[in-house]
Amino acid sequence: MSQGKYIEALVQYKKADYLIDNEEINEKINLTNEAQKDITKLEMVWQEENNIEAQENLKRAKQVFDSEYDSVVLAREFIEADNPQFAIIASKTAIEMEQNYMDAWLYLGIAHLECANRLQLSEVNYNYHREEAKKALEQAEILSPDDEDIKRYLDCIR
Repeated sequence: MSQGKYIEALVQYKKADYLIDNEEINEKINLTNEAQKDITKLEMVWQEENNIEAQENLKRAKQVFDSEYDSVVLAREFIEADNPQFAIIASKTAIEMEQNYMDAWLYLGIAHLECANRLQLSEVNYNYHREEAKKALEQAEILSPDDEDIKRYLDCIR
């Protein structure tokens, strides 16, 4: 192979290698962006990395209790432990059990607000969590219009 052909082949190989690496990077960026909205997107990654703590937290967050109250207690525990993404899952479980349970809506709003305020998010995902917090807190306010905690949290968003 002539020197010119060899260099051309090497350049083409490097280009292909670069594009493959960029595709993997883009996949990771997309996964990261999706996971900022929905932590369950990382379940496969945690399994591959053998991240037992994250897997256990996800399992607990998805757990269906006998009462919606227990799911809200778990959501509060996740918030207090700086794991608001898992609190979102537990709060949604409580809402699925009882749509008119004000505390579930309140903690869903708080969890989204905590995600927006504590996590390093893209601007789009920051706005997503603030909007979801607002929706949840407004629903809680409908269910309990005189609750001062709800009003205080809504004031943080409005």
